[in-house]
Amino acid sequence: MENNPRSVELGKVQKIVLLVVALLLSAFIFVVRGGLSPSQPLDQLARRSIPPDIALSNGRPTILEFYADWCEICQKMAPTMLDLETKLGNKIDFVLLNVDNDRWFSFVDKYEVNGVPQFNFFDERGEMQGEFVGFLDPNEISKLSHALLNEVGFSKEDLSHNQTSDKESFSELNSGPGYKIINPRSHG
Repeated sequence: MENNPRSVELGKVQKIVLLVVALLLSAFIFVVRGGLSPSQPLDQLARRSIPPDIALSNGRPTILEFYADWCEICQKMAPTMLDLETKLGNKIDFVLLNVDNDRWFSFVDKYEVNGVPQFNFFDERGEMQGEFVGFLDPNEISKLSHALLNEVGFSKEDLSHNQTSDKESFSELNSGPGYKIINPRSHG
């Protein structure tokens, strides 16, 4: 090696210590970023979902959740939904459909998804009983799930802060110059 005052030759022990530090730092970053599944509860729910066609025809009530990985509300609600699915999963089908996945575009169109998360509640006959767009706190989603399970039905108050339950209320917005259709796939 040159006799340059700036060049330093590392000894064998120093190289090993440097390698161990680099490996530990890499492992730490991997764990902090969520390991192999960065959006764990949301990802778990999506992977455990059964296909919507099966869920809507198997004689069990179904909650269809339209979500997106980038949706902060979806991520915030995921632990609650996972807990609910764990408690009621043998009585109610929980189906998650990612609005960014081409596979589910027909469902996004069929159920006129205009925001995420959107929850569609179906009885055991596959008939839609209600729809909700936005954040539901744990008590609200539990109440709606139990109403669906017990065939109580939904009242207007159950979905009272749902801005899309009365789609006709937006009719005046859907006309005039500058009107543009925006849907969940418009973000990208």
